[in-house]
Order: sequence, then structure tokens, then C-alpha cells
Amino acid sequence: MRDLISALPQNLRTRFAPTPSGYLHLGNAVSFVITWLLAQAVGGKVSLRIDDLDAARMRSEYLEDIFETLDWLQLTYDEGPSSPTNFLSEHSQTKRVEAYLKNVALLQQDGDTFYCDCSRKTIKTQSTDGQYPMTCRNKRLENLQKPKALRIKTPRNKTVAVADIKEPKQFHLFHQMRDFVLVRKEGIPAYQIASLTDDIEQSINFIVRGEDLWLSSAAQIFLAEKLNQHHFSEALFFHHPIIKNAKGKKLSKSAGDISIQYLRENGAKPGSVYKKVGAMFRLNLKASNSLATLLEEIGSL
Repeated sequence: MRDLISALPQNLRTRFAPTPSGYLHLGNAVSFVITWLLAQAVGGKVSLRIDDLDAARMRSEYLEDIFETLDWLQLTYDEGPSSPTNFLSEHSQTKRVEAYLKNVALLQQDGDTFYCDCSRKTIKTQSTDGQYPMTCRNKRLENLQKPKALRIKTPRNKTVAVADIKEPKQFHLFHQMRDFVLVRKEGIPAYQIASLTDDIEQSINFIVRGEDLWLSSAAQIFLAEKLNQHHFSEALFFHHPIIKNAKGKKLSKSAGDISIQYLRENGAKPGSVYKKVGAMFRLNLKASNSLATLLEEIGSL
């Protein structure tokens, strides 16, 4: 743990970035607590950013749950919406689509993007390695009357380094996340470009994520390099172990895994989350298992 803290950037800026597509689960809560603790350990700043571009899955009760979960966990933040109403009126990603598409347009200038009308079924049928089979790479599908996704070409021989404070890694996007989507068929900017754009504009230099999002980190660094946004391409990451359910699978909001809301309503205390985090970092927790105890343990290292 001491090595992790010493590796953190000066003037650390990080964020909570949940999606209101379901009730938050234990994995989300653990990630929030880790983010807050590492920021507090070095006097960093935390922003709350809610990724709500997927309007089809968003519900008001899920949005409210984000604020209720942060309150229950006693986690504070320095920037961002103060309530669901304030979020919708001033901070929704839907108000920032123009900024996302501006970066998309910059990426299009290099000629490394292309339109694709393949369905998921087509891709699955034609792929021999589980990756996009490059079906539309050279088709020049410029007629936009039919809905098409916009993809970016991932170079065959390029690796992307992800500076994780625990275990730096390199990824070969052509073999692992080939020609990923920038804009979905519905015309909505995809997660990778939206998240990156927000991180750049908020000067985020440290990102906490689960280990299941290594490739997202690599994809966003790849895009940042192409946009000459070196502040982000040099950002540091921490990919923590993911919390699994009783069947050994990653917790999922869409799969209905037990939510923090369920735990709250049935009398659970936030100490149950703090205990998970303490165990993850092998901290010698005192009996209270409080947030203050966690921070004290980290500060004593």
C-alpha cells in the first residue's frame, strides 16, 4: 500500500464516474471508497461525474441511488452535481454531446475512421478471433441514410502502455479491441470518447477502475495520443481486483446482483464495504471498521 501511495501524482485529480443504468452494487461502492481514500491520502481532489449518455437504460431512481450511496458511504467530493436535480439541469452528459463530437471530428481528419453498418450478429458470425473482422474498413460507407456506427482503425503493430501504479501493462489493441466504436449507430458518442473528453476537460490525472476495464484505459490513452492530449496520455491508473458474486462472476447491475440499496434497506452498515477495502489492501483495521479508520491506517504507512 505504501508503494501505491508514493506513486500517486502530485496535485492529484480523480473522479467517481458511475452510470445510472441500475442500482449500484458492492463493486461500485468498493471502487468509490478506494478512489476517495487514495485521493485523501495525498490531499487530492475528487469530482463526481455521472455517465448518462445511455438514455435508454437511465432511470430517475438509479440516478438518486448514486447520491444516496455516496451519502451512505460518507464519501465527499470537491466538484460535481449536488443533487439529481442539479445534475440534470447543469451536469448531464447530454449537454456535452457537441464537445464529444468535436473530438470525433478531429479524429476523422486523419482518415483513420470509417463507417460500419455491421450488426452484432454479423460481427460474431464473421469473426475468427473474437475481434471486429474489419468488414467495413475499406468500404467507404459515406451515405448516412442508413444508421451506421463510426469506428477508428487500430494499427496492426502499435502497443499502448497503461501506467498503472501497481502493475504497468501494455496492450495491442489490434488483437484485443480492434477498430472500436467512436459513435454508435444511434448517433450517440460511445463511452470511450465521451469519458476521455470529460477526463481531459476536468484535468483528471488519476483513474481508479476495476481490472475488467484495462482495455478501456488502453483505448482512451490511444485516443488521447491521437488528439495530442498528453496530459491524459500520461495519466496514472489503478486497476483494482473486481468483486465477484457467489458464482465467481463479476457483479452486474443489469444481472440484478444484490445492490447497495438492498443492503441499506435491510440494515447493513457501510463498515461492510470498508472491511472489503481493508482486506483488499491487507490493512490492520481496528474494530470500528470506519472510513476514518481506513484513512488513518493508510496515513500511518
